Amino acid sequence: ALPICNNPITEEGVVSLGEAISGNTSLSHLSLLHTSLGDTGVEVIATHLGSNKHLKELNLAYNSITDTAARVLVEVAKKHPTLEKVHLYFNNISEEGKCSLRELRREIRKSTR
Repeated sequence: ALPICNNPITEEGVVSLGEAISGNTSLSHLSLLHTSLGDTGVEVIATHLGSNKHLKELNLAYNSITDTAARVLVEVAKKHPTLEKVHLYFNNISEEGKCSLRELRREIRKSTR
């Protein structure tokens, strides 16, 4: 597990973190709670998640994420072989965005039965 909570991450830091996530084979839980990622940072992280086949849990709570980044993350999460939990609480996701996330959860539950 790697908790990087309550530490604002710069744009350069997000790129470095994304690259590190990409090739990592031992990290199973990553908490980026309250790190000021915003949509841009989350989209960078999402881009690199596809190359990581081991992460099981990702916490992106309190990061001012909107529907835009949430949708990108949802698409990556659908295809990810091991990602079981993504925490997005206390972000700026609209009701429509929340509905999309609930639908994803239903799809995943159906496919794992």
